[in-house]
Amino acid sequence: MKKGTEKKIIAATFDLALSRGWSSVSLSEIARRAKVPLSEIYEALPSKTAILGAYSRQVDLKMLDASSDVDAEDTARDRLFDVIMNRFDAMADDRQALQAIYRDLRRRPLEIWALQESGLQSLRWMLEAAHLDAGGLRGAVRQRVLGALYTDVFATWLKDDDPGLPKTMALLDRRLRRIEDILRRLQSTAKEFSTRGRTNLDPEDDQPTVH
Repeated sequence: MKKGTEKKIIAATFDLALSRGWSSVSLSEIARRAKVPLSEIYEALPSKTAILGAYSRQVDLKMLDASSDVDAEDTARDRLFDVIMNRFDAMADDRQALQAIYRDLRRRPLEIWALQESGLQSLRWMLEAAHLDAGGLRGAVRQRVLGALYTDVFATWLKDDDPGLPKTMALLDRRLRRIEDILRRLQSTAKEFSTRGRTNLDPEDDQPTVH
């Protein structure tokens, strides 16, 4: 499927979701609104959750482009703040449709479950854009923590009508600072226990690893 066709399908889906609600929209209606044969939707985006997954990938690309100048020398908190705000900026034009979709999806757990893979992919790329390794056990923990944070802040962003997004930015900053503080305390405790258990000076690198 051509990218232009995919965008037409996503735009039609969002238009219908905004006017009628996510739950009421069918794939045949999306095909008619997008002026695309239903067979093309069947072949490439065979469900509404697949369409949302395609939209998420488009947002990922915009977020990655906007985050190309994120400075690896900044703190992890500042880097994540910039990346997450870049993602919100990438979705700004679609916020009303996303409000309608989010409102219905909260009552449809099976569809939320079907979206998990695209959600995890987005979390991985947000971490990578912030110069944080998303692989291995540490990456899995980072994805889980970031996922909880992002879900919380996303719900606030949906309702933040001020163009400057003050509520969104304030909440995001608080959540990132809280996570940073928790990780710092956990690291300090782990280092203390490690030091107590040594009989000789351990030559291994003791530098913080939270960023």
